[in-house]
Amino acid sequence: MGDNMESNPELVYFLIAEYNDDSALPQFDPETYRENLFRDIDKSKLKAFGWYPFSEEFAKKLRENGVKAVSKPLPYFRLVLKDGWRLIAFRRTAVKYGLTKQGDITNQRIKVLFYALGFQTTVRGRNVKCILWINDNGNVVISENDEWMKEL
Repeated sequence: MGDNMESNPELVYFLIAEYNDDSALPQFDPETYRENLFRDIDKSKLKAFGWYPFSEEFAKKLRENGVKAVSKPLPYFRLVLKDGWRLIAFRRTAVKYGLTKQGDITNQRIKVLFYALGFQTTVRGRNVKCILWINDNGNVVISENDEWMKEL
């Protein structure tokens, strides 16, 4: 990944949606490497959702098929949904100035990819959200919104 605005960040996590019937929908088909989109998830049958790091072999196969994926020794994040919880899951790219991945100081803008995982529900008539914001090194911020990104 380059350190400029022309380069999109590499993917380090992929999603897996788990259903009540014990089936699952991975973001990338393990045989064809075709991408299943978030909108393909049947949310009426959803029991769990997670972000999982790529294995070295899977990342290599995806790169051979045009997907910017990289394997890193990262933790996985899995949310088991309770009744009344609505899934929050997406990727967001933030732009920051500062250190490159190699630790060099730069005045260039750097794209950083975050993976969001959380839920929202209604408690006593109020909408409540809890979101994990996971960066490409597996670091986590817990917040109900992305206001903290302004501090990057």
